[in-house]
Amino acid sequence: MKLNTVQRQVEDFERRVEALKMLDRAMIANKRLADPDVTIEGCTLIWNTALPLLKSSAREHAYKPLLSAAGALEGLNANENLLRVCIHLELAKHEIALDFLSKAATQLKKAINIDYSLSLKQV
Repeated sequence: MKLNTVQRQVEDFERRVEALKMLDRAMIANKRLADPDVTIEGCTLIWNTALPLLKSSAREHAYKPLLSAAGALEGLNANENLLRVCIHLELAKHEIALDFLSKAATQLKKAINIDYSLSLKQV
């Protein structure tokens, strides 16, 4: 059965939300595994999967997985600084939308404290 464009978009949205839930559960296993490379790869997967959901209407579905990714990267003190900053900024946007300004300020402080300077080639 062929699906029209709207049906495909709804199906894609539902699959992304389900994938984020699976990735969030996988992060718990990653903590027990204690392998930094696997944990960083999982955080990157969460970010890439959540990226299309970072609109104001769908951001709530990405909040918990992004929060676990931020915690995992912070616990590792990972060198993926740009990823860490982006995740903290998106978490702060969600907190601001819910009027949790103190939590948003905490996320913004975490993002500011991370040095993610870009090289001249990357600019």
